[in-house]
Amino acid sequence: MGAIDPYRTVTGYVVTPVLAVVQPDQPLSPHEHEVADWFEAPLGFVLDPTNQQYKSALFQGRERHYYEIMWGERRIWGATASMIVNLSRRLQWN
Repeated sequence: MGAIDPYRTVTGYVVTPVLAVVQPDQPLSPHEHEVADWFEAPLGFVLDPTNQQYKSALFQGRERHYYEIMWGERRIWGATASMIVNLSRRLQWN
């Protein structure tokens, strides 16, 4: 579908998320150095602002704020959650 708003991480990387439609039977393989594990969560759930928690933690001696989305026992947080929050705001999800 296309690239969405770039996201700058706290470590200085710039990530350009790409929104796409993936067929349910599409074979996918995570890169072993990039992804430890993966799972699916419903789009409506992760885009719903009531499921997006704004939190903070100390990182390198400074308080940092981040988003967290819990799907069952799974935790989506940091840059990934922030990109989802940015997308949900862009779509004006209600």
